[in-house]
Amino acid sequence: MATPSKSGKKLIEYNCKNGVYSLDGTTIKPLGYLASVTLDKNSSSDEKYGDGEVQLTLVNDRGSTGTLELTARDDEFEKDLEFAKKITQGLAEIQVLQNKTISIGFETYITLANGQTKTKKVWLLGVNVSPAGESLSQNTDSTNEATASYGITVKGVNLKNSAGTADYTDANGNTIKVFKISCLPTDTGYSTFLDSVPTPTQYTEVPRTVSITKDTHTSTVTIVDQNNNPVTTSANDGDVLTITATFAEGYQVDTFTINTEAFTNGGTYTVSGNVAIVITSKAIVQ
Repeated sequence: MATPSKSGKKLIEYNCKNGVYSLDGTTIKPLGYLASVTLDKNSSSDEKYGDGEVQLTLVNDRGSTGTLELTARDDEFEKDLEFAKKITQGLAEIQVLQNKTISIGFETYITLANGQTKTKKVWLLGVNVSPAGESLSQNTDSTNEATASYGITVKGVNLKNSAGTADYTDANGNTIKVFKISCLPTDTGYSTFLDSVPTPTQYTEVPRTVSITKDTHTSTVTIVDQNNNPVTTSANDGDVLTITATFAEGYQVDTFTINTEAFTNGGTYTVSGNVAIVITSKAIVQ
């Protein structure tokens, strides 16, 4: 059995930066300086037995709990959440009477198996935040700086249909919660992803055509996807294609383009529309 290619797979994910939040889904405000975002899955399962063995496992998925850690408490953030209030004498930490539901966004790095690093943008949806505690220590050999850790619960929102007009239901009539949306540079709307809170909508897969134009001295063009499956005439958005051309004896690549952009023979290409491959060859000069 051939080993499947790991091209396009994430190798590591690290760092978090440029945090934002929104109370209404449209007004985006900056968070203080991010130190970390920690999420622990809040789910449980219950096995049901019959005839002496497990017949069914019920799953209860309630989203995630965790912490949003900043380098220091964010006064504007706390006032928006009504944890704090401006009074005559300064800023007061006040009794919490409600737990507002907000959205939290940030950026993080991912590095792929080929060493390429990309910035991923993330929204956490349907988030409740708990007030941060505080622990301050005197300076010793270091400044002993404190961080502000806000407890968060990510409850999610319902996935909408492809038109965004109603809740999506699957073939069994179930609605589906969306807790987190991640967007990569190859995804639609990446450049403005953190400018407003997205409404998650059901994806309708659109097959993309793959066409190859080659000259008589280009022997074969081999295309496989991220799972090492052969690709002939169609692929789907998001597929990572490895494309390799071979040539008749005495010939080599002259031009190799995908959608008129130069491409390196044997490289990878992420599908985001129709794929038009054009290859020409030239004689090897002795």
